[in-house]
Amino acid sequence: MRKSKSLYSQNTFETCESRHRPIAFTARSKKLWIQFKSNGNHTASGFSIPFVTYNEEYESLIEDIVRDGRLYSSKQHQQIFKDRELLTALLEVIATPYNYLKYAYVSHTMFPESFFRLLTPKVRRFFQT
Repeated sequence: MRKSKSLYSQNTFETCESRHRPIAFTARSKKLWIQFKSNGNHTASGFSIPFVTYNEEYESLIEDIVRDGRLYSSKQHQQIFKDRELLTALLEVIATPYNYLKYAYVSHTMFPESFFRLLTPKVRRFFQT
């Protein structure tokens, strides 16, 4: 994945991984070029890349969340990336961090408690500044 099709464009992200260990990342570009290569084994039905855009004012919070290794280290957190409903909720929070309040106070059964322990200090710190 890079900013343009040009071979001289810097790679933003490159992987040979599958959905077994999904990750989140940020890009500071309104356009990204994605090149998908298959080994031709026809063992899977394709791929999807869920994404969300957010206002620049939230950039420090989003970077803080996405770059925290605890988001990827827990099996429970990995399930968030694999479950469409949970992933949609996470993307809603990233797009509009005020949505965190909706999930924090209403949906504690939806996400693992460890996920709230990860996000709550980050969101509080962001909105207090």
